[in-house]
Amino acid sequence: MSSEKITLKSSELLVVNEIFWAESYKFLLSYGYQLRPRYHPEWVPSEPKHHPFAKQCEDSLTSYNSNALDAVRIKDSQKVVLKRVNSGNELDVFRRLDALRSDARNHTIPLLEVIPFPSTEWTFIVMPYCRPFNSPPFHCLDKFVSAMTQYIEGLQFMHEHNIVHFDIAPQNMLMEESRLIPKGSHWCHPDSHTGFSWHFFSWKNRCGKESARIAGTLRPFPMIPELSLTVPYNPFYVDIFQFGLAMSRIIDVYPALEDFRAVTASMTVDEPYARASLEDALEQLNCVYTEMPPSFRRKRIWETGTTRWRKATRIVLGGRWDHWMWS
Repeated sequence: MSSEKITLKSSELLVVNEIFWAESYKFLLSYGYQLRPRYHPEWVPSEPKHHPFAKQCEDSLTSYNSNALDAVRIKDSQKVVLKRVNSGNELDVFRRLDALRSDARNHTIPLLEVIPFPSTEWTFIVMPYCRPFNSPPFHCLDKFVSAMTQYIEGLQFMHEHNIVHFDIAPQNMLMEESRLIPKGSHWCHPDSHTGFSWHFFSWKNRCGKESARIAGTLRPFPMIPELSLTVPYNPFYVDIFQFGLAMSRIIDVYPALEDFRAVTASMTVDEPYARASLEDALEQLNCVYTEMPPSFRRKRIWETGTTRWRKATRIVLGGRWDHWMWS
């Protein structure tokens, strides 16, 4: 194995899922990717372990994802995500999708580089850093429809190439953040610039700035009527149901989106073959949208329970403070 063992002192301060990354630090650095200081094999915390302010240091932030971690590409300072995958089917799917970038509907996360990890079953794939698609909040109906259109198109593209996602859920619906959040966000706490939620988090107006991305498969999403270990089912219809559920959860948060509920209902009926196709769902989405007055489409929308203070900080300052501090 090419990784180097970290010092005992450092390993005692890391959680189990982090030790692999610390042991891979120098290997990844040799390829031009630098992990955060916490994962340097000789890392010493900025503050003593039992210091009263130790948790206020950035290198105190723990990542519990053993298969993915943020890094910086040294040559241009671009923030990226490194994901370790088995050198098999998942990598083949990534490569296949990345070879189809000429199709404008391909909204899967780009593949920047592939790094084989010698003497192991692992391969590192390098992708742009992306963030949850529903944070910061949607500004208006225009942006909600734009995002949903991109996701449906992306799913259409995958299905046409006989690829199912099988885990369409909010945590796998991402977007690029560079134009929306110029200061960037932290891997451990995406709703902060520094990793600490008591700092002010700011962003630009979402209109025209985000680009939707579909993340990789993690696990089957619950509540699918036809899922079975013994009875065959069509996974393409599972994708449709999952997307309808994910879209419904967004509508639950924004009262102004209620008119789109019929679209999600048609995608989540129990009988798989009775569900709306992706083409039909996209047509329904656009029909609801075009029937709305243009001024209503661009009107700012708010999540249920948004306080006056939260509205003021967004409108005047372009961001928000931590939930516990200013709710």
